[in-house]
Formats: sequence, structure tokens, C-alpha cells
Amino acid sequence: MLKSSLIHLTAIYSLAVSLTLAAAQPDRLEQPSPISPAAHGVMLTDIARAGERLVAVGDFGVVLYSDDHGHQWQQANVPVTTLLTSLFFTSDQQGWMTGHDGVLLFTENAGQDWQLMFDGNQLNQLKVEFFEGALANLSDEALEEDPYLEEDLAFALEDAEMALEDGPVNPLLNVWFKNSQTGFFVGCLWVGAQNG
Repeated sequence: MLKSSLIHLTAIYSLAVSLTLAAAQPDRLEQPSPISPAAHGVMLTDIARAGERLVAVGDFGVVLYSDDHGHQWQQANVPVTTLLTSLFFTSDQQGWMTGHDGVLLFTENAGQDWQLMFDGNQLNQLKVEFFEGALANLSDEALEEDPYLEEDLAFALEDAEMALEDGPVNPLLNVWFKNSQTGFFVGCLWVGAQNG
């Protein structure tokens, strides 16, 4: 009896501590990556060239850059602490970066400073608007072709609304730009992005 009570209390304590720690965690989209000597030890996920500069991205929102072919690295200013996944530079100065929580970031100074251009909250809102529009514009013709279409769209809208409530969880995994104005990023779906 004492053993089962102890196990029960341990489980309750563990749950309480877990919930407290989760509640105390800052939003990764609102907390800038701290400048730290420890940044050089994080897992890096991608590297690209911005002219002669090397730029590498990784965990905790860390972006490192080197102007001496990788001998010494400096940490960039990044407005998020999510895992960053990919980089693409459209010129020596302008570049794009993706990461977890649906982040898309932009630089105009070869990766030294980054701006958040898009995040998973916005992606979730776009999904809700898309499915609301699809349901509102559903034609009789489309329903004749697929009698389950309305139900499928309603379920998709419900899922999108739940995702909007829960917050961003889906990563953007890669980014590619055709030119400085038109590019694509991929996560769980393809989405076109235009600068400006």
C-alpha cells in the first residue's frame, strides 16, 4: 500500500513539475537567440555562401558566419530560438532561412542580422482562411463529382482551427529562391513566398 501511494505521489509530482516547466518556457518565436560562446557547440543543420562569407544555421536559433573560410566564426543576431533548418542566398547580401515553428527569416547583410518574415501562426491562419474559402465557394458540380468533399473540407477546417489554437508546430524544412522576389519553402506543404 505504501509503495503504490509513493508511486502515485511521484507520478503526480512529476506531472506537476512537467506542467510548471512547460508553462515557464518562453515562446521560441518571441525570444531572440542569445549571443553566447556556447553557440559554437550547437548542432548545425545547413551551410551556405553569401559571396565569400560562410553562413551556418542550427539549433536554438544559432546562426554563425565566417569571413575567413571557416577559421573563425561570429554569431549572428536572430530573433527566434527555434531549430533552423536551411539557408538560401539570392545575392551576396540577401538571404532566406527556414526553421521549426514555421519560421521564415530574411537577411540584407549577408547573414549578420535576421528578420522574422513569416511564422507558423501565420501559416495556421492561412490554412483556416483557405478552408473557409473552399467551403464557402463549394459548387454543386464539385459535390456531384465528390459527395464527400464538403465533409472532407469541414474536417480540414476543424483541424486548421485546432492548429491555430494550439500554435505552430510544423517546421519549414527547406527554402529556394528563383530570384530576389520569388521563392518557395517546404515543410508539410509547398507554399510560394514573395518578398514585397
